[in-house]
Amino acid sequence: MNERKPVVVGYDGSSGSKYAVDWSARAAVRDRAPLVVVFAMEHVHLDSEGSARDSRRQALERAANDVVAEGAQRARVIAPAVEVSTRTSQDGAATALQELSADASLVVLGDRHRRRLHGEILGSVATAVAAHAHCTVVLVPDGSDVEAGPRHPVVVGVDGSDGSDLAAWWAADLAATTHAKLVIASAWQTPPADHWSRLYLVDDEWRHGEIDRARHSATWFVDHARNLVRRDHPGLQIEGFVEENRPGKMLTRFSGKASVVVVGSRGGGDLTSLLLGSVSRSVMHRSRCPVAIVR
Repeated sequence: MNERKPVVVGYDGSSGSKYAVDWSARAAVRDRAPLVVVFAMEHVHLDSEGSARDSRRQALERAANDVVAEGAQRARVIAPAVEVSTRTSQDGAATALQELSADASLVVLGDRHRRRLHGEILGSVATAVAAHAHCTVVLVPDGSDVEAGPRHPVVVGVDGSDGSDLAAWWAADLAATTHAKLVIASAWQTPPADHWSRLYLVDDEWRHGEIDRARHSATWFVDHARNLVRRDHPGLQIEGFVEENRPGKMLTRFSGKASVVVVGSRGGGDLTSLLLGSVSRSVMHRSRCPVAIVR
């Protein structure tokens, strides 16, 4: 019996969910884990009664089974050695995936939401699952088929928090497994000048000091993460990157060449409550490669 926690992927037949299945199948191969393909639909109220009601319910169940079987077959083609199973649910995608995340290593979602049999995979579902899942969540953009490797680095955003430490470890494990370079990146911003200080021209020295502290902190975050991951991966190729920018803009730019952009689910500074603020909207909705939210 395989005791490894499974990779769980949401599938609804849409283009985005197909790329999610592809990504999750490769992840299951890397992790030597089973894969669970899930199709979840909202509870459907059936107005008919008696045999007509039963017939309608059976038709919905058959259609749901057909959809999830399609996703499982796609996964088996990519990863024939992986143990693939299927699940259907009428509890809604967010509820079903959140529940399954309690015993999963990863939950993977596509980035386009399309209704089919009242099911949906992204939109509000992605936000809910990414915010409340018990495990790492990966959001795969429609059309993203780049794999981690020597030509496509793994990028992790760090801010010195416990959440970014977990993200750095996860990213380093992925980079090491796929022989990819790991880019550890942190952004800093010039503190805004106070109106009254600017008016009386007394803030220059304070302001320069704050700029130096912000830049130094970002550099320390990168060095700290580098030292952490070196313990388990001494031979890993690591590049540190620090710039003055918004974290979301910096990570979105990296997504053009990266295989995965990795962030912690909670952080400090501008990465605090990542999925509820501007960074989350920027990275989740603008990234051109998969985004991993690590727990």
